[in-house]
Amino acid sequence: MAQQQVELPEWLQQVDQQKNQQPEAMLALLLQHQSELASLTTAQQAHWYFLQAALYNALGQHQQQQQAAQQGLELVGDQPSVLKVKLLY
Repeated sequence: MAQQQVELPEWLQQVDQQKNQQPEAMLALLLQHQSELASLTTAQQAHWYFLQAALYNALGQHQQQQQAAQQGLELVGDQPSVLKVKLLY
């Protein structure tokens, strides 16, 4: 599996960097930008769902975590990637 580096918007990078320290605030930031989701590339959208799943997991909201991970997996499809592995767990 090759590591595929995805260029992320600045706000998505912030969510990624601070998801463990401030999960509630980062989930709020992520949801503030939900309207931009359709304008992101497929890889960026999959990363958005991965971060959403990680934040829901950190907040103990496992049903929402599972739904977000499933949406991310649908975007990744059958392509082998590190993100796909992260979404599976």
